[in-house]
Order: sequence, then C-alpha cells, then structure tokens
Amino acid sequence: MKTKIIFSAIAALLFFNANAQSSYAGANFTYGFPIAGTALGTISTSNFSTNTGSYEIVKGSFGTGFNVGSYFGYSMNSNLGFEIGVNYLWGKKYNFEDNRDYGSGSYDNVKDEVYVSSFRISPAFRIGFEQGKFHPYMRAGMTFGLFNKIVDNTTETSKGPLTLGADICESRFEFSKGNSIGFTGAIGVNYSISGNMYLFAEITNYLMSWAPQKGELLKNNLNGNDQLPTINVSDKQFEFVDHYDRTATIDTNAPTPSLKHYFPMSSLGVTIGMHFDFGK
Repeated sequence: MKTKIIFSAIAALLFFNANAQSSYAGANFTYGFPIAGTALGTISTSNFSTNTGSYEIVKGSFGTGFNVGSYFGYSMNSNLGFEIGVNYLWGKKYNFEDNRDYGSGSYDNVKDEVYVSSFRISPAFRIGFEQGKFHPYMRAGMTFGLFNKIVDNTTETSKGPLTLGADICESRFEFSKGNSIGFTGAIGVNYSISGNMYLFAEITNYLMSWAPQKGELLKNNLNGNDQLPTINVSDKQFEFVDHYDRTATIDTNAPTPSLKHYFPMSSLGVTIGMHFDFGK
C-alpha cells in the first residue's frame, strides 16, 4: 500500500508538471561517501601453528556509491517548491577476508565481496533564492528505499593436511525485501547557462538504515559442481523477523527464522546535474 501511494504521488506531480506554469525538473549524478558508518566486516589472518595473526575492521556504510536520479517539482511561489526525486544506488563493493593457516599444508581462506543496490523515492521541500545567474537553494524531506538488495559473493578455498589439491566453493547470497525510511537534505546552487536551463552542484545527504526480511542462497558450486539441489531449504532460505520462538524440531523444507539486522545506508555526497524551469 505504501508503494502504491508513493507512485500515485509521482503520477500526480508529473501531471502538474505538464500543466502548471511554474514547474521544474532535473537530472543528476551523485557519489555518496559514508557517514554514520559502522563495522561491516573484518580482514583477518591467523596462523595456528605459530599462534600469530593480524585483524582489521572494515568500516563504512552500504549507502556509499554511485547514484543516478531525477526530480520533478512545482513552485508554489518564487522561493518555495515541492518536489519528488527518484534515484538508483549502485553501492560500493566492500571486501572482507578470513585467512587461516593450520599448518602441515592445511588452510582455509574465505573472501567476501558485498554490495547493495536500492531504488529511492524522496519527496521534499525546496527553498531557493535568485542572485543574478546564481540561484542558491536548500532542500529537505523524507526518503523511502524500495527494492533494496544486498549481494554477498563468497569464495572459499580450503585444503586438508592429507589432500593433494584444494577445494574451491563459490556461493552467492542475496538479502532482500523490507523497505527503509529516512531523511534527505541538500544545499546547492543553480547556475543559469541559457534561458531556463541551469547547471547545478550540491552537497547531498541521506540518513537511513535498512533491515532485510529475506535471505536466500542462490549459488553454491564446489569445484565447479552445483550443490544447491542437495541443500535443504532450511539451510538456504531465511526469514528475518523481530521475534521468533525456537522449537525442538526443525522443518528442513521451510525457511529458517532469524532476527533482523539493520545495515547502515547513510551517505554524504557530491551531486552535479542539469535543472530546467518551465513556464517562465
């Protein structure tokens, strides 16, 4: 229902843009940097023969990365407007690693490549001022993250002390479902280049987090052989919830319940784009 309401609002705003004499639109490109980041994973090396190792935290936010978007708005007067922006996030790829050396030629190395994608809709108010060719403005509103997805590609290379070669297991895990709600804001300036056409630059921020509702193992190849058909549903599908009760028996043909985990999706970015005023 929430998604239907948002898309109905977009359709209504597009109608106003086509008919109102004080509408505007634009397209932009953003790179977001992490803010309010947390520890996403680790890079570690352990040698159990010598009892030594090194360990490092990988900090960041899954809201980091490239964004492409557009917006459509209606100016209620010369200084105040309301708009709806849409953008798609291609998240930065984070790499984690756990390398273990057990001695006697035995080892286990696990590498993860994790990234996020998200489609965001942001209704917001814009306050602007005209200063010759420069039109400074600020914007504030809500943002709704839809169709969020985390992808975790894992490669595990392992070898036992009595084996001649190493085993390589390649897997792909996806976390999805669950919408996110947060806040967005920006401070920027439009520069008039021709009539109602402007170049603009702004500092943009998103403050939000997201908890997936579903997790699924989509790939599991051992030395090139597909293992998915041999894995129980309970070991490759998960449902993330706020509460569950543990039972004595496990239904291997049903997803396994697990508690939700909230991932950071905030960012502070630099945005450039084109802005168009209609009806002036």
